[in-house]
Amino acid sequence: MSEQILVVDRKSEDIQKAQKYVETFVDTNTIQVVTDQTGYNEANEILKMIKLRIKQIKERFEPPKKRAKQVYDDWNQLLKDLIEPFQKLEDDIKGKMKQFLIEQQERERKAREEALKKEEEKRLRDAKALEEAGQQKKADEILDKRITVSKKDIPEMNKGGTYTVTTYSAEVTDLIQLVNAICRNEVSIECVLPNQPYLNQLARQKRDSFKIPGVKLDIKTDVRTRL
Repeated sequence: MSEQILVVDRKSEDIQKAQKYVETFVDTNTIQVVTDQTGYNEANEILKMIKLRIKQIKERFEPPKKRAKQVYDDWNQLLKDLIEPFQKLEDDIKGKMKQFLIEQQERERKAREEALKKEEEKRLRDAKALEEAGQQKKADEILDKRITVSKKDIPEMNKGGTYTVTTYSAEVTDLIQLVNAICRNEVSIECVLPNQPYLNQLARQKRDSFKIPGVKLDIKTDVRTRL
């Protein structure tokens, strides 16, 4: 099997040169504080150079990164293509086994009920016979005794390590009802989460007029530079 693996060799001349360039640029262009227009202008020029250097680095190293990503995606696709048929076959077999197990459990339930019914009928017959023989105490002891069913009376099967697992999950069918239940303290507020992307979208649209109960408008100012 042919293998194509792309790795990042940090000791390569190309990467070492890039790292040295970055370190030198940062060391020689660090600014302590901006106190006047001249300093502001100098800082602005450095910001422009930073954006330019970042653009150059991306242009140099994005292509091999994309190739590596493509190789990664190709390996993932290969694994998916090889494993998916097994998973489909597994799901199909499990579906048929599940149906059989459900039916078998129903047969076992009915057999257990029938065995309990027969045991109860036998107990009543035995107790009645004892009562008729004048042995009331023994009859009462039989009636007070818990009914048990022997395993031999239940047709169990060898499941060969395969078994059924019951899982539980929740589906919201009426969000308004859920919210109302939270307001009435019937369920925990942990049942819902704020839709942060939608709230952020509203904040960008309404800006200073943004007002929603229980939500604070967060305003941040950043510095941007155009080349």
